[in-house]
Amino acid sequence: ALIAALSGVPAEELCDGGASVNRAGSNEALVARKVSILERAMAFHGDKDFQADPKLALRAVGGAEIAALVGGMLECSERRIPVLVDGFIVTAAALVASLMDATATQVMLFATRSTERGQATALELIRRVARDSGYPEPCEPALNMGLRMGEGTGALAALPLVRSACSITEMATLREVLDLDMSRSADASADEMPSS
Repeated sequence: ALIAALSGVPAEELCDGGASVNRAGSNEALVARKVSILERAMAFHGDKDFQADPKLALRAVGGAEIAALVGGMLECSERRIPVLVDGFIVTAAALVASLMDATATQVMLFATRSTERGQATALELIRRVARDSGYPEPCEPALNMGLRMGEGTGALAALPLVRSACSITEMATLREVLDLDMSRSADASADEMPSS
């Protein structure tokens, strides 16, 4: 509901089967029910300008868990602590956080691409917030594996990639290695010279 409220995109363009999808495919009756619930929520709050006030959207159609996620993301942003955003619901919270404070986009690392179409809408809005504020756009989600489990499983799968990326940034450059090798050679040559 938050992504619909903040984007203005129709419900049928945001909803998919989510965790209910199995090998037989999507449960179309469930998707239709989700769309109907979303449309009723938007109609109930139809006179509100959620796009201009993300806090109002959060109060009206968000839940306590999303509000907690938003608060955590904003605090992490203030402290410059990276946030691993995993899946659809957490991306909805990331959208609210970015609209409340564009600097939050700078600490967001997206773990997984959700199978829910609405995540793509939220990601594009988050990128737009970053661009419009003069910040680099957050990267694409690290993984696209069709996960539908939730419970942070995508973040757990992406964490080794994030750790590897951090390790790579700490590696010496070729220039540093060559300079180090040359300085060792110079030290060795100086030690071998006879004293006068």
